[in-house]
Amino acid sequence: MAEAAPSETQPLLGHRRDTTASLGTRLSRTPYFPVIWLFPVVMLASICQGISAFARFGYYQDTFCPAPRRMLLLGSRFSLMVMLAGPITLRCGWFEEWVVMQGVTVRMDMYSTFALFVVSFATVGWWSSYGDRRGRRPVLFVSLLGGLLIDFIYLVAANIPAIHRDAQDTLSLGLIIQGLLGGVATYNGAVYAYAYDVSPSSLSRTVIFCGFHAVSFIGFRIGAACGWIVGPTLPHSNLSYILSVIIAATNLTYIYFILPESLPPASQEQTSEESTSAVNYVFIPFTIFLVRPAKHMILLAFTVYTYCWTLGLDVSLVTRSLIGNYMPSVPRWVLQTVPGLLRLSTLLCIIPALALAFKARYGDNHKSGVLFAKSIASNSILIATLSIIGIIVFAQYRSSSHNGFLFGIFFFLHPFTVGALPALYSLAASYSLALQRSHKSGALFGSLAIWASLAEFYSHSVFRFILEPAAFFLICAALLLVPNGPSVTVPVEDASEGERGGSA
Repeated sequence: MAEAAPSETQPLLGHRRDTTASLGTRLSRTPYFPVIWLFPVVMLASICQGISAFARFGYYQDTFCPAPRRMLLLGSRFSLMVMLAGPITLRCGWFEEWVVMQGVTVRMDMYSTFALFVVSFATVGWWSSYGDRRGRRPVLFVSLLGGLLIDFIYLVAANIPAIHRDAQDTLSLGLIIQGLLGGVATYNGAVYAYAYDVSPSSLSRTVIFCGFHAVSFIGFRIGAACGWIVGPTLPHSNLSYILSVIIAATNLTYIYFILPESLPPASQEQTSEESTSAVNYVFIPFTIFLVRPAKHMILLAFTVYTYCWTLGLDVSLVTRSLIGNYMPSVPRWVLQTVPGLLRLSTLLCIIPALALAFKARYGDNHKSGVLFAKSIASNSILIATLSIIGIIVFAQYRSSSHNGFLFGIFFFLHPFTVGALPALYSLAASYSLALQRSHKSGALFGSLAIWASLAEFYSHSVFRFILEPAAFFLICAALLLVPNGPSVTVPVEDASEGERGGSA
């Protein structure tokens, strides 16, 4: 009997060549490392986010801010606080610096970001669970479709007079639609779940997660640079929105026709048997961590949440080093460029090298993967704590000629801690596997992503210019990582078939 051709939802496994199969199926049979098929999705999505973030700031300024108030908004935070306290109503939103690099500063609208978070919180559980039942590709497609639609709505609102008069309501409706389609948190959760499905071992999973962080880092800055080159004001910003829509449409086409499915059919069948009411989906960001013994997942969720309260430090340290004049002899481009290069070198070189050394000493199995992820997370958080406390201590005594040098040591030490968050996500995956809950990995990563998004929002909007609370949250995160995780009660063969879909 002739062998039936595998479907497009077949996971990334080897098969005999079939010229009648679809393009996506033929590509999934190649011997290359399967996770590479997801990297173009992450790169293109990050570029779109960078372009949109830069263009939206200019649109808000031109549309909702009169010229005098626009100059104040572009000034200091103190000026913005005076405006908010004054009799004039500020309609242009609350912007905070999100990325500072050489020649380009990307500002995010915090009101829109928080509104999108609220809507996404109610839908991330459903979409993530749908991904556990039907595969990761539909969730990636739908969540990125929401980003394309909001960029298209911005473009239409800026160029159609009838809509331009009600632009605020139109953009609010667009954010609601994007949130109903999952938003950025659902997209991030689907990316981690896809990478988890195709990771060949627990040890390599941390390296793969770091790789995706590096790709997102590069893509977002490429997009922001493109938006800066085109220009944030009308009519130049129209080209930014059009470029973002074209890139997003290309990405969706790639996902639909080329990207192979990562979730094995057996896992889809296992998860599809479980039924959950619509109300319960809303509470999945809470209930997913209540797995007996619940203390392990709860402590890890709090660790991710408290650590993400410090993500705004990347911008804060650059801004403080420039404004505070701690290192007046160091060129500004060094302070804006070198930390980013150190982060990339950590994600792409240092952590993979450490993983190879770890594999040579402890082997490549589930326990070594857990130990490696926890070591990277713990040491990264401890080094971040040391660097922030050092900056707090030595920044108080700027009159000494040696304090600028000491500040520089701690300033350039902090970028090496960028591997903490991907290591925490990898540790969460290992805990879920040990608790025999890997068939709900999509819901787990989606829930972690929504809490991380909320904490990052507050880190940029509340504590970005205050280092003392950041040190407190780093200490809390380090203490939460002290307890040991759950023991592996099932035999886990740490090969590709042992890491996905609850096959353990």
